[in-house]
Amino acid sequence: MDDMVVDCVVVCCAGACEACAETPSGSSTCCCCGCVVASLAALALVAVLVAAFAVVAPVRVTVDEASLGRLALAAPSRNGTGDGTAALAYDLSLAVSVRNPNWATAVWRTAPSSASAGGRGLPRDGAAGFARDSAAGVFELELAVAGEVKYEARFRRRSLRVSCPLKLSPSTAAAAFTRVKCMHA
Repeated sequence: MDDMVVDCVVVCCAGACEACAETPSGSSTCCCCGCVVASLAALALVAVLVAAFAVVAPVRVTVDEASLGRLALAAPSRNGTGDGTAALAYDLSLAVSVRNPNWATAVWRTAPSSASAGGRGLPRDGAAGFARDSAAGVFELELAVAGEVKYEARFRRRSLRVSCPLKLSPSTAAAAFTRVKCMHA
């Protein structure tokens, strides 16, 4: 019986389980439910930690509020220094959020971020496209956000480049604006 107890203990939990019981038929079985449950819990914990730190989701950028006070097409410069193209003059107020979806990994901004807004398709359509959008009362603008971020426990810095398609009218109030999710470029 002593040999069977030793075999049972070694097979079940490598010495962590000390109890073996004898069944009514006279055979010996291990009572290692605690060892099995602890092993499965440890395996699940390792899997969760590997998934949390190995997979890094990119930051999410959204435009939460936007209002367009003024949008005008400035006259092209013809003084010899410009190329004769019209410029877009605007008064735009934005609230942009950058969120980290990674619950186990911190993100730092390593360089100043920049944002620029421009008309979608305006260079192609020029003044005719601007007049069409102005008559419709809705301007399609695109906000481009660029920057650089570093994830915790990562050696390389990652560039952040997103574009946010916006449809605004000069009378759009911040309360009437719906959140826009930006797309990674």
